[in-house]
Amino acid sequence: MTWGRSWLLSTLAATAIAGGCGDDEAASGAGGGGQGAAGAGAPLGGGGQSAEGGSGGAPPIAPGPAFDRFCAGEAWDTELSPAVEGELTGEYAGIISEPLPEGTLDSMKIVPKHPLHVRKLRIAFGGDPGTVRVRLMTTFGRSYPGGWPDYEAESANLIVPIDLDVTAPDPEVPVEIDIASQGVFLEPTQHYVVIVEHLGPTPQVAIESLTGDPSRALIHVPGEDVPYGLDGNFRMELVGDHFCTWTEAERWFGEHTDAPFSAETSGYVQVVDLDGDGHDDVIVQAPGPKAFFGDGTGSFTAAGIDPFADVPLASLVVFADVDGDGDRDAFAGHYVGANNDGDTYTLAEGDCNDADPAVRPNAVEVMNGYDDDCDGIADDGTDTSDADADGTAIVAGDCDDTRPEVLPGAEELLDGLDNDCDGEVDEDFVDQILLNDGFGAFTPLAASGVEGIDPTTTATFADTDGDGNLDLYWGNWLEHYPDFPAVPDRFAVGFGDGTFLDQSVEAGILVMPERPCYGAGFWDYNDDGLPDLYVGNYQLSDNNLFENQGDGTFVDVAPQKSFNHDDIPTELAQYPGGHSYGAAFGDVDTDGDIDAFVSNLSHPRTQPWADPSQFYFNEGAPDYSFVDRRAELGIVYDEGDVNAAFADWDNDGDLDLAVAALYPTHYAKLYRNDGPDGFVDVTYEAGIEVHLAVGLAFSDVDEDGDLDLLAAEGIGPDFVHYYENRIGQDSSWIELELEGTLSNRDAIGARVTVVAGGVTRIRDVEAGGGHHLQHSHVVHFGLGSAESLDSISIRWPSGNTETISAADVRARWRVVEGEGVATPF
Repeated sequence: MTWGRSWLLSTLAATAIAGGCGDDEAASGAGGGGQGAAGAGAPLGGGGQSAEGGSGGAPPIAPGPAFDRFCAGEAWDTELSPAVEGELTGEYAGIISEPLPEGTLDSMKIVPKHPLHVRKLRIAFGGDPGTVRVRLMTTFGRSYPGGWPDYEAESANLIVPIDLDVTAPDPEVPVEIDIASQGVFLEPTQHYVVIVEHLGPTPQVAIESLTGDPSRALIHVPGEDVPYGLDGNFRMELVGDHFCTWTEAERWFGEHTDAPFSAETSGYVQVVDLDGDGHDDVIVQAPGPKAFFGDGTGSFTAAGIDPFADVPLASLVVFADVDGDGDRDAFAGHYVGANNDGDTYTLAEGDCNDADPAVRPNAVEVMNGYDDDCDGIADDGTDTSDADADGTAIVAGDCDDTRPEVLPGAEELLDGLDNDCDGEVDEDFVDQILLNDGFGAFTPLAASGVEGIDPTTTATFADTDGDGNLDLYWGNWLEHYPDFPAVPDRFAVGFGDGTFLDQSVEAGILVMPERPCYGAGFWDYNDDGLPDLYVGNYQLSDNNLFENQGDGTFVDVAPQKSFNHDDIPTELAQYPGGHSYGAAFGDVDTDGDIDAFVSNLSHPRTQPWADPSQFYFNEGAPDYSFVDRRAELGIVYDEGDVNAAFADWDNDGDLDLAVAALYPTHYAKLYRNDGPDGFVDVTYEAGIEVHLAVGLAFSDVDEDGDLDLLAAEGIGPDFVHYYENRIGQDSSWIELELEGTLSNRDAIGARVTVVAGGVTRIRDVEAGGGHHLQHSHVVHFGLGSAESLDSISIRWPSGNTETISAADVRARWRVVEGEGVATPF
């Protein structure tokens, strides 16, 4: 029998079940010292509301070495604080009123706030008595129980699974299962699940209402790859003791919750110096761009006059000096769906209502007050009644007499409708170039050459042909989600005055069939001085690595370089890749070439063949091919990965990694680069907590020599987080602001090489890229213990290379191409 969503919806008393999205790979987050044996434990008497989960001859209880960094030399049990993790405060809502198939897993995700020694599992049941199997497990992709559905479940068990006889189910009186002797220790910020496996028709786990945060519950039905979500939570909690707890004051970053942009409902955040005062400013999308001006001390002020008044609904802005006048202009993209209603007619094909599939060219005109067939005339065109009382009747040209906001001369809205009855939809929301007046106010440039109505998702600048002018690539998505076709991406060469010419075909970047793009970025992967192009594609499509040929053309070398998708065979030949979003580029292993982290959404139900995120290490000359080392380096797969950024935030001299993760109950992660020992998740020590994260930006906003973090989330109440770095300034550093002369004014594409303490480090200047990303234009180097410089050299986009003198550590410097001397910045 197939147990479909409709059946499950009908069986839940007082609570709704909705389809859920799942995850992808075995997580870390060890249950240090736990017994973790396979197989069910001996049946335990549920007499009353307590039970025991014995472990036999267990060794002395103590956390493993993974917890040493939290305890910092202290005995783990020096100070214990009783705690309930996953604590619930909602009202009882009911149970699933009919039996679920044997083997169904009810799961509750729990993410500990601090290191936790688990003493008890607490679960409330309803319905009739019966036996269930209880587990505590790691997760796969930070969503699914570690072994669901295609992997060996027992490998993820943190306790001996317990067969529990529930003799007196009571939703208000939970059963407490004592597992203290099993020695289970959970790492903070990692993801775990409590599981109740149904061995028979009863009992059912009690469900309670939500009290603000999203549900953490999933139901995994045997034979179905996609789990079900609950409009509520299962009554499951962990009881134990926090230990080796870090206070807020001890964390490496401190959050400024009073920043003027904190409450802006934005999923994106960028940094750029808008007004030319030398200090980074902050831009959020809420829903259009809003600016907050920085003063170099870490304080920000909301713009008095809207700098983006002409593009109030732009969904994407990316900044660079496109006209060479010394200030940063912008490309503004609007996400305009080509076929939102899925009726096969696009806006370009004359669909005058892209929100209603019944309204389209060649539809049957019906006497209903609006234009069904998109011929510009509602009904028969003679009605004089003005049914919507907007002052214009159908006979006078009202194309929709059912809504007063639609009439000739009305304001066009970004809603898929012909609001002004001119026969076009969303025509005011074209992609545009915005010129900066030097003080941070922007005006659209007419006939810039980028105008188009596109579902734009990303954009990035570089001087691809070495003529001193910035060129532009912007990526587009599907005409109608979730189905192909996609809207073609575009590439345009710049003329240095803000105007561009579309060369997508001539340059060789127009891929057929089109692939839905969610991320892009220029980077010089093969160290030839020419910007190459990464394009991250969605819908299990191959990614592109367009190699710059130096003659205005590009060749996609992703298949030859093992950069298009991973090497796991696919079940569907037409879908070999992943759901790629933003990527980060940098010399992670300080070997002189540029590596890449590619973020992928990848659902466990499509594992193992759908690509998880990939950490590509560049093997250098002569082939410049790539090897994915994500798993071996300790980067845990997260189903929700959508953006990544490299930054040496601890100033130890190597690039660390931040990853943003979409989806409720998923969080941004901060990893420290420990060189040969791999990467360590230090999200807890850093004090970073960003739920359902998308946007990331690093900048030294307080200009104290270390990189601060701005991150945007989708839950709130603080949507844009500003974390001040507290520890980076303890090590040496240098920061450089580059200005081109023969090269483009922003020096986009320049490669800076700093040698200090005998170690050579490189950084590139970028503009835009990722998925709605823009980091600071200031080039930052952490130098570790080096308190002097050996040398600084710059390879400019013009091809010139020069050595820079007069700079020193622990300072900010301006470098102008051709002068060879650094001056204070």
